[in-house]
Amino acid sequence: MTNNTSLTILSTAIRQDAQGRYCLNDCHKASGGDAAKAPGQWMANKQTKALIAELKGPVEISTPPVNVLNDGKNNGTYGSEELVLAYAQWISPSFHVQCLRALLAMMKGEVPAPSRGGSLSDRQRKAISILRTAEDEAAAFIRKRVNDAVLVMQGHEDLVTVPTSSGKVTPKQMREAVGLFRSLQYVNKLSGMDKNNALLSANRQVKETTGIDLLKNSGATHLLAHETDHPLTPTAIGKRLGNHGPQRINGVLSYLGYQTKKSIGKADAWVPTSKGEPYSVMEDTNKKHNDGTPVRQLKWKASIVPLVEQELARSLATA
Repeated sequence: MTNNTSLTILSTAIRQDAQGRYCLNDCHKASGGDAAKAPGQWMANKQTKALIAELKGPVEISTPPVNVLNDGKNNGTYGSEELVLAYAQWISPSFHVQCLRALLAMMKGEVPAPSRGGSLSDRQRKAISILRTAEDEAAAFIRKRVNDAVLVMQGHEDLVTVPTSSGKVTPKQMREAVGLFRSLQYVNKLSGMDKNNALLSANRQVKETTGIDLLKNSGATHLLAHETDHPLTPTAIGKRLGNHGPQRINGVLSYLGYQTKKSIGKADAWVPTSKGEPYSVMEDTNKKHNDGTPVRQLKWKASIVPLVEQELARSLATA
């Protein structure tokens, strides 16, 4: 390794010490600066210590693979090319590829190719780092739940650990709960829930699974909704239009083609048609069917009221 090489990763210059080792702290900065992926965290791993021992070999070498500088000017952890690549792989597969390409370009004397979209700003790197962390945490959470399910099937329920609301929540448990919450909120919105109900349902599901009440921990005791966005039941629509019963309103909505009945388990429930979906909202009732699926109630946006009123007036005129 020579001392006159210049390594640049994602537009970030990587410093070198006197022996030509590269600054892992600069690599960390280039990756986005996620605190959980700092060099100190990686150096504490057993695998990292074993790798350093292997690079040192049985005989003492003149240039050890790792060096920690505290000279007040170039403070940081400096590592060999092998450690740079190993550290990059630990951070993420995509960052490992960027480091590998940068090292190859440097060895060939080439100018490193810019990353897609040009150089990244510090904010962009930070955003990418947050997304990668969320992805890693969600994957880890899913793996844990799968492992827990296998343990239960094998009769080892005592080995399954789930945090409770009464116990102290660790930062890792909180990150896992937030990752699960985001996934559930997204799925709830796809199923037709409005924003507030998607939040409440996701929070309830996270609490049931992990014991963590995210809304309570954040200090949110209730969610505000705009008057125009408040969903209406058939009973509420009937009262607005002259004390018509819910059966009458449901009949009108069905006649107009906005809803139809669907068998769910042993019961029948109203569900919106493709025509009715723009006017409808599916709300979580915090109940479950016999097969374990959540019970959801069909409600309607205020924009449906004039259409129902028009049909009621027509039917009364022809009666």
